[in-house]
Amino acid sequence: MPLCLGSSLRALQVFPRTCRGFPIPPVYAPFRAGMLIANGMDTPANNGINMNRPVFHLALGALASVGLTAQAQVQLSGAGYTQSFDGLDAGLPTGWSVRTGASGTGLGTSTSFATSPYNWSGTGAGYHNYASSAGLTAGASPSAQLAAANRALGLRQSGTFGDPGAAFVLEIAHTLGVRSLALSFDFLVLDEEGRSTTWTADYALGANPSSFASLGSFSRDVWGGQTEQFTLPPSVDNQPETLWIRLVALQASTGAGSRDSYALDNFQLAYVPVPEPGAWSSMAGLGLLAFALVRSRRAAV
Repeated sequence: MPLCLGSSLRALQVFPRTCRGFPIPPVYAPFRAGMLIANGMDTPANNGINMNRPVFHLALGALASVGLTAQAQVQLSGAGYTQSFDGLDAGLPTGWSVRTGASGTGLGTSTSFATSPYNWSGTGAGYHNYASSAGLTAGASPSAQLAAANRALGLRQSGTFGDPGAAFVLEIAHTLGVRSLALSFDFLVLDEEGRSTTWTADYALGANPSSFASLGSFSRDVWGGQTEQFTLPPSVDNQPETLWIRLVALQASTGAGSRDSYALDNFQLAYVPVPEPGAWSSMAGLGLLAFALVRSRRAAV
């Protein structure tokens, strides 16, 4: 079988071109010379690939780099994406990063995340593995917090850390094959203090975007959680580029005293699959068949 990018990529089902029966979207056209035409696709020897050609080794290198990139990105599949953050003791979930120095024109700089469970009232600035508020009260003991299985991705800002510029960031490889994206999540205040931060949900397309579009802002001043929901515009549907979704503190906190402990939980991204070209053809064929049947019945009458 000739070398193609791989039928496992969902993008291969959209905007098809052919590589010995495998559709290849235009976005992967730059790989065509090195990966798809190594010594000619139609020669019988080695299924059209000369394993000793330098271009073949370059192709393998390209494939390897794609694989490494994909490990840090979410690949959308099925009917939706859900992240509970209950596995934070093993590290951040695939596709997620926590950042400082984020702004309306920059992603910010990835920073460390402490995987060990941390108490809500702990004063250490940084991103933490908190117990979720679900099933607990504001006065939950440190031991109850540490033992809770329901976890949340949290943050304690300080005057020198993330205020402003803190960001919870999700990186999605592409949106090929999906449309009508909408996100929801639980936003938690786990330690209520004198200062409060307004957060913004925004998004951008591209490998290293220099501008972000806002979906809306939200805040909370008391202990507990609230569900936030935002709908992404049609411009992000079925796109080959990386999609970034951020929950970011673009403005400095207000008030006096210490800063709240915030957390993110139960993140969900819903979307609708885009029908494959074959599905459109089948639908068109059924429509024509129905039209022909109606015409024939009318003619018979």
